[in-house]
Amino acid sequence: MATSKDNNCGHWEKQAKQIEDLTARVSRLSETNSRLLDEVATLKSNHNRLVEDMSVRLEAVHKKLFR
Repeated sequence: MATSKDNNCGHWEKQAKQIEDLTARVSRLSETNSRLLDEVATLKSNHNRLVEDMSVRLEAVHKKLFR
């Protein structure tokens, strides 16, 4: 027959396993988040370059049309 001490030991082992699993999940999410932040930074940079490029091109077209 299981004693309350045996039940507590099983309970603590289960909680320790859950903590390990959650720690591993947080670690994976942190890595994923870091990669996503890098990708967002790249997209912002690309967007800024496109906006600047389009501005220069539109200005050139405007000068040709309205000189």
